[in-house]
Amino acid sequence: MEAGSSVPVDVARQRELKWLEMFAHWDKWLSRRYQKVRGLRCRKGIPSSLRAKAWQLLSNSKELLERNPGRFEELERQPGDPKWLDVIEKDLHRQFPFHEMFAAPVQLDGEVFGALLRRAAPAAHRHLRRFRVDPVLYLTEWFMCIFARSLPWAAVLRVWDMFFCEGVKIMFRVGLVLLRRALGSPEKLRSCQGLYETLERL
Repeated sequence: MEAGSSVPVDVARQRELKWLEMFAHWDKWLSRRYQKVRGLRCRKGIPSSLRAKAWQLLSNSKELLERNPGRFEELERQPGDPKWLDVIEKDLHRQFPFHEMFAAPVQLDGEVFGALLRRAAPAAHRHLRRFRVDPVLYLTEWFMCIFARSLPWAAVLRVWDMFFCEGVKIMFRVGLVLLRRALGSPEKLRSCQGLYETLERL
């Protein structure tokens, strides 16, 4: 049984066998049965024992590695550019929303997310607007880390399973679910009577 899961051992083993069968005929599955891969297999969760291989196949990195033998190792052995090493070593994660490279995409994501939220959870949307909580204030960390700093690890892995399978739209879906859970009822909204309380809940 997978950690943090209530899936019985025999069911987990059946899932592993189904994934192993897919791996053996991956091209066929992708070309003819992609909806089943996405709709049934990924959404049920990729077995932990097979997740690394599944992510490689879903992201197409396995094919890239095979087409470029030794390239990864070659790049890994090269010394890093001191200019970029210095940038990486700095604690930039708090500055990303204001970094010129990320500001425009994050702002656009925020606008798209705001429009989706207005439709999916109008009360939460009104509440956030009332306290001037711009989506950039919470989306940046969610999207830049694909929820790695915001969710329990087991949930992060499931989100990443779907991210590798379906792409960026999963981040918007998960974000909407989180906001509905945080601000989706009158009681929850009443408990957030200010900017600070609202951000704490997110």
